[in-house]
Amino acid sequence: MKKILSALLTTCLCLALVILPGISSIHAKADSPATYCLRYDTSKSDWRYIPGSTWDDTAYNRETYYLNEVLKDGDYIVIDNTNAGNAPDLTFNVSIGNLTAKNTAGGCPVVYAKKGVVDCYVLGGQFLSVTGDVTNLHVYDNGKVTIHGNIANVTGHYSTSYTMGITADGTVDKYKVDNSYTNYYPEYYTFAKGKFNVKDGALLTATSDYSTTAPAEAPAAATTATENTAADDELDDVPKTGDEVPVYVWYALAGAGVFFITSFLLKRLENNYE
Repeated sequence: MKKILSALLTTCLCLALVILPGISSIHAKADSPATYCLRYDTSKSDWRYIPGSTWDDTAYNRETYYLNEVLKDGDYIVIDNTNAGNAPDLTFNVSIGNLTAKNTAGGCPVVYAKKGVVDCYVLGGQFLSVTGDVTNLHVYDNGKVTIHGNIANVTGHYSTSYTMGITADGTVDKYKVDNSYTNYYPEYYTFAKGKFNVKDGALLTATSDYSTTAPAEAPAAATTATENTAADDELDDVPKTGDEVPVYVWYALAGAGVFFITSFLLKRLENNYE
């Protein structure tokens, strides 16, 4: 009986040794960006929002006051507004991952993006005004947009018309024309602050205020070999906060635990049967 219990105990602990590293490899995934659709409600004199990218009149909606309580960095905002009215400005305190002017026929106020916008899309026939820096701005056909801030990349997409308007009172690093309408694909760089201006599809900025040549890439910073102290080496071996703990560490810990528990339980079994 003693031998049977000992074998079963050892088998269970070995299974734990195998399973534990697998459990340790499970990592929490970052939340995916959430998408919210906004429309101005003239009867309530307020912007309302629902989850999703298209407005649904049958869906339950709430005022945007509550949106700012759940909105997080990287989330998407879609403006789908067909209701005219004296709509107040929109203010977002997080970094917007995607801001799309899908339907602004009913009007769209200034969007204050306090931490900027990563990707901003102004669809054909829509207009938008953003206060804040934008990483990537895409404007389509006859869309109109004003950016009160700096822009890293502007792309004008022409497919059916050639009448878009884009202005910025900050700097623009790159402007690219993606015109499948006339097979025209030029690129312009390094626009001076407040000089970027596209009207009715034409770039009106003076040639002295931008370049047709891409700026040279900055050389990689030179590295100098330095001798680390013993203390530095020891710190490098310690997993920092957020680092993944190597699998072999889990095996070592599990092995030590199995050895200790097995020894303890077998000793008790031995005492019980003496």
